[in-house]
Amino acid sequence: MKKTIIGSGIYNLDTIVVRDYPEWPRLRPFTDNVVLEEVGGTCGNVMSILAWMGWDAKPLACLDDSPEGLKITEDLKRYGCDCRYVTNTPGGGTTLLRCTHKKTTDGEHVMSVRAGSPGGSRFPKRHFLRARDEAPAFLDSLDEAPAVFFFDNPSASNRIIAKGLREHGSLIYFEPSKLVSNADFEAVAVSDIIKFSDENIPDDSFVEAYDDKLFIQTMGAKGVRYKFKFLPWTIVSCVHNDNVVDTEGAGDWFTAAFIDRLADRRLLEFDTIYMDHFKHDIEYAASIAARSIEHMGSLGLIRYVDGLQIEGADDCPWCLPIMRDIAQIAALSYRGDELKLIGKKLYVLDWDLDRILLSKSDPSASCDVNEDYSIRTWNLAGNGEIVWDFFEIVQDEDGSSHGEAKYYGRSYYHA
Repeated sequence: MKKTIIGSGIYNLDTIVVRDYPEWPRLRPFTDNVVLEEVGGTCGNVMSILAWMGWDAKPLACLDDSPEGLKITEDLKRYGCDCRYVTNTPGGGTTLLRCTHKKTTDGEHVMSVRAGSPGGSRFPKRHFLRARDEAPAFLDSLDEAPAVFFFDNPSASNRIIAKGLREHGSLIYFEPSKLVSNADFEAVAVSDIIKFSDENIPDDSFVEAYDDKLFIQTMGAKGVRYKFKFLPWTIVSCVHNDNVVDTEGAGDWFTAAFIDRLADRRLLEFDTIYMDHFKHDIEYAASIAARSIEHMGSLGLIRYVDGLQIEGADDCPWCLPIMRDIAQIAALSYRGDELKLIGKKLYVLDWDLDRILLSKSDPSASCDVNEDYSIRTWNLAGNGEIVWDFFEIVQDEDGSSHGEAKYYGRSYYHA
């Protein structure tokens, strides 16, 4: 199944500010330091993360041609998105979000958010395809439907696109920030999976009107719960992480990881999904969300993984790319202290939070490369869980090799 996704909705340019207090515990004077400026917004984050995870991710966005709007497009490309459906025109819209990390008088960390748009306006500026002609034309222009359509804004054009792609077999994933208008509920009606937080939408009584959907409600430290079709809510406890730096974007990491997990398990066709498929997938997504809050900025975990140092691969040129892929898998998962990759009877991968170390392995603990250049490895996480990964060594036309890693999922047993 191809990992293809189109995402339409909120694409912001986020400015991350950290406030310093030179005379703490006095709150004044203070200094605001800009530490980061990059693409944000729910849709922007989800598409960037999935592109980084290897998806063919195509954002659908109508941005303006301001320097800020152009930076959003460049950031999406930098994370690996295919921006053929992103426009930067004078008639488009770009929203700026200034997120300031600061302290209360009690020393508690809080964050304030202020929206605006280029030119000094204090109001967000968003633009979507016209429903009467541009949205139908966009649907007609597609050679094939993506595996997933993601949206977080219930605009008329997004609802038209969701309905049309659902009829052509796409999985429709809607992530609302509120449910108050007819448009909000119409967006729910044309979707397969609806994820929302108890903070933004505390009243969940609306779900009882539907028996053909998966609802996911995140509840912060209380965990996650889900309701599938006509069945009751099921609560899933989550990994607790005390090392909190920035919680913005955790929900977007959950969404991206959950979608990616469904694809890996061949579960993107909604009619083929059953109740017992979800618990472990939600646990997995929640664990990645928990990892994301250790880093500044919604996409900070990407910068952390991409910055990992890999040592010892100099004498094996094809190892470095595959080590990068495995570094991503390792850093995104709670799997104990050691993840082993053994291939060509040469190397074992050990990792910690600071570096990746590649070293010669014990031949007695190795496994052979299959005829199709695939390596299947496993490790026991120590909690009744066997983690299986699939790594493929691809032979290039010039005779060289490069590695590609694909996450196949987990098998559970009870000791």
